[in-house]
Amino acid sequence: MEAATKVGAKATVLRIGQIVPARNLGSQLWNPNEAMPLMIRTASTLGVLPDALNRKGADICTWLEADTLARSMIELSEIERERRSVSGLKVYNLVNPRQISWKLEMIPALKAAGLDFEVVNFGVWLGRLRAENDPQKNPSRKLLGFWEEQENTGLGNSGEVVFETVQAEALSEALRSAERVVDGDMVDKLAKSWQKV
Repeated sequence: MEAATKVGAKATVLRIGQIVPARNLGSQLWNPNEAMPLMIRTASTLGVLPDALNRKGADICTWLEADTLARSMIELSEIERERRSVSGLKVYNLVNPRQISWKLEMIPALKAAGLDFEVVNFGVWLGRLRAENDPQKNPSRKLLGFWEEQENTGLGNSGEVVFETVQAEALSEALRSAERVVDGDMVDKLAKSWQKV
């Protein structure tokens, strides 16, 4: 990127976080083979969900709906195209600026959507994941290695990484007005779309 700046080329980097389906477009099917849907599916298959996203207690979800992401990318690209001066590399974090708590918001939303499960600590959940070898009963087991890495993942006490979105929000109305996954009936739509698969 440094060489591109020296010759006058402009570069913009979009750091994109976890994408979820749009709430009012498409099927609302979040790919059931991705890590988070697989974790959530253990509510039905194993009857448990972890109280955190890793052993260190990660709790923050900054999931962004696909249509909001697309609009944000268009808004940022149009603004960058209009800028005439070369001022170096621009980096924008495209995550939902309004985070949610896995434990205090997402888990209750999943229960309200009709999933019946016990909430256990991450280590107990991982033990149950290891114990059930049948991929039909436990499709999440195919990511066992990934989940085991989460035992030691992260920085500080919780392994939370918070991405700054001030610059991106200043230039993107879509990002400024992004809805949270737990607001409205989005979690219910996600749960129903998984049940159809």
